[in-house]
Amino acid sequence: MPIPNDYREVVKSLSVKTEEGNVAWRKDKYAVSVTVDNTKIALWAGKDENSDVPFVAFGLYGPNGAVLDTWYIDESDGDYAQTFQLYQSANRLAQGVPAR
Repeated sequence: MPIPNDYREVVKSLSVKTEEGNVAWRKDKYAVSVTVDNTKIALWAGKDENSDVPFVAFGLYGPNGAVLDTWYIDESDGDYAQTFQLYQSANRLAQGVPAR
């Protein structure tokens, strides 16, 4: 599945701002996330347990924590590299790697 059209600009903007170090990503047990205007955006990555194909997933959560939307990209999708790069950069920032 490619990046849904509704999210292309969000992914692009987060990618640019993350590379600039301007996003306050947080890490929890399974994902990295940032909250913008009472909306949580989360990214997580892994491998499909049945096919072992790598993926990156995206979640959008409302102010009460309710899931508003989710989608994922696996390595066969053209947008995978861009989304995986965003995940890796966000994960590094969330763990404070650039400051260390």
